[in-house]
Amino acid sequence: MLDRGARDERGRRSERCGTRSSACAEVAAAASAAGLWLYTWTADPLYARLGWERVGLECDTTKNIEVVLMKRDLR
Repeated sequence: MLDRGARDERGRRSERCGTRSSACAEVAAAASAAGLWLYTWTADPLYARLGWERVGLECDTTKNIEVVLMKRDLR
């Protein structure tokens, strides 16, 4: 899953990325996945509120930016 910094029609951050996160978690749990991983450069506080755990920092070499690696345990 990749956070693209979802925005609403006025350019503000959208909570829809949280809805998508929950839907992905439900599908993965139904498929017996142990967990989900993502990285974000803008929305780590949002994902933390949704139950994701911050694991560390990585460098996205294609964009040359620092990203936050996060995981969510589904068990």
